[in-house]
Amino acid sequence: SLLVYFHGGGFISQSSLSHSPYLREWASKVEDAVVLAIDYKLAPEHKYPVAVQEGVYAWEWAVRNANRLGTRAVKVAIGGDSAGANIAL
Repeated sequence: SLLVYFHGGGFISQSSLSHSPYLREWASKVEDAVVLAIDYKLAPEHKYPVAVQEGVYAWEWAVRNANRLGTRAVKVAIGGDSAGANIAL
């Protein structure tokens, strides 16, 4: 299983590290799960749609390279919270 996850933070703050405690917990509860937490460029230095474009690239890379991440990716999910959920859409 593979979860590609985008952190929240209103497109201006936070990182994969700020969300790692609960992402690690999720991964530990699903057998053979790999959680790929994506950091993306933040505003205001990087204007829309940079974060969304990076999200699309990260998703495509993760699916193509799942074996490098240690999963066959039979099941693949995309998710996020707050701003990250918007990228995931």
